[in-house]
Amino acid sequence: MAFGTRLNIEGIGVRTCEDRGSAITEGHIDLYVAGVAEARDFGRQRLRAEIITK
Repeated sequence: MAFGTRLNIEGIGVRTCEDRGSAITEGHIDLYVAGVAEARDFGRQRLRAEIITK
């Protein structure tokens, strides 16, 4: 996914691609959260994401 691509993620809202880790495979994304506790609470989820700009 190109930097600057905007996504509308189910239950999350609109986010912009600002980083691409080498461990992230096609069809997967990572979302930034502020801390470890928030990341653990959020966990791993399957959500729909729609690309709204490229």
